[in-house]
Parts: sequence; C-alpha cells; structure tokens
Amino acid sequence: FVLDYFKVESPEVLPAGAIKGQDVALVDHNEVAQTADDIAEANLVEVIDHHKIGCLSTDLPISVRIMPVGCTCTIIYNLFKENNVEIPYEIAGLLLSAILSDTLIFKSPTTTELDKEAALALAEIAKVDYEKYGMEMFKAGTSLEGFSIEEIVNMDFKEFNMSGNRVGIGQVMTLDIDSILNKKDEYLSYINGTDYDMLVLAITDIIKEGSYLLYKAND
Repeated sequence: FVLDYFKVESPEVLPAGAIKGQDVALVDHNEVAQTADDIAEANLVEVIDHHKIGCLSTDLPISVRIMPVGCTCTIIYNLFKENNVEIPYEIAGLLLSAILSDTLIFKSPTTTELDKEAALALAEIAKVDYEKYGMEMFKAGTSLEGFSIEEIVNMDFKEFNMSGNRVGIGQVMTLDIDSILNKKDEYLSYINGTDYDMLVLAITDIIKEGSYLLYKAND
C-alpha cells in the first residue's frame, strides 16, 4: 500500500552472500540473529536503531545512533535535519508511514514527542493528513485474508537468545481481532509445535489499543 501510494519501487532483496566484503549499515536492528547470515563477512560501518543493544562486535570503531524513540525513522528524519539535507516527497512518505506504523498513529506507549514532531513535519512534506492516511494504511496492511497461520505468526518476528533459551516473539496488528481469536486453538497448535523454548505472538488491536498474547513456554 505504502509503495503504491508514494509510487516507489520495492527495494531489491539481495541473495545470500551478496554482502560479503561490502560496506553495510544496519537499520532498525542490531542483533546477529535478526540480520543477514553473512554479516560477519561484511564491513559493518554504521548502526541506526531504536531497540536494545545486541551482541554485534566490530574490528574498527563505527558510527552508532541508538535512541529510545518509537521508530527508527524518527532518528533518520533527525539525521536529515542535522545534515541540512532536504527530504524528497517520496522519502518523507516512507518515513512517515514507518513512524505511524511503529507508534500505532501515536497510540503506542513507546511514542515520544520526537516521533510526533517528525511525523507532523513529514506529513507536511508528503502532503497527507496523517490520521486519515494512517488509518487507510492500517486498513490495507492489516488484512489477514489469504495468509496461513504460519505466515501470520512470522510476519513481524524476531528471535532472541535469553539465558541460553531460544525465544521467538512475533506481532501482528489488526483491525479485526476476532479473525484471530476465533482460531485461537489453531494458532496455539502451531505455536506449541515449534522448537522454540518460548514463543509469543502478540495480537495488537489497533482500535482498542491493546494486545492479546498467545504463547508457548516451558515450565
């Protein structure tokens, strides 16, 4: 929806091994388990993120910008400002979309004033009403029709090592919470059939501003 709205082509997905020997910047993540398999063979030059610090190591000093904001694109917006670089219309649209998504249109508890300031400025550049556009985006992006339970669980999924335990955490945002809760047993059957020590699926109700958790956990 976002790419079509702002008439931007889908970014290229690189094949395995493509980053070997290349300069690489990690954006919106810094955990080894969440990045490319061959990251150790790349030249890591920068990290821009809003998550906790993972366990990456480098041979040389690099530029790192990690801030406790609701969205990494808020940081990127401020990097544009700090370097006096004009933000093109379509880039403003993409950055705005990410901020509205991550902050649930400012309803998420992780939202900061910096996120709001960035989004309002970007909405002006992108020439959209951020609330109206945000709801259109969520309506298009949260439709789960045609997706399997496995695909839904893995839509926004991250893996962590916690005290030697393999932990998976997924999140799905929807305007129709009942479409998932009515199939709770099927979701739990899939989740309990995985080989994770703990797996949590957070189902976020955008309208009611809350989440339900379906999970597998060892005693």
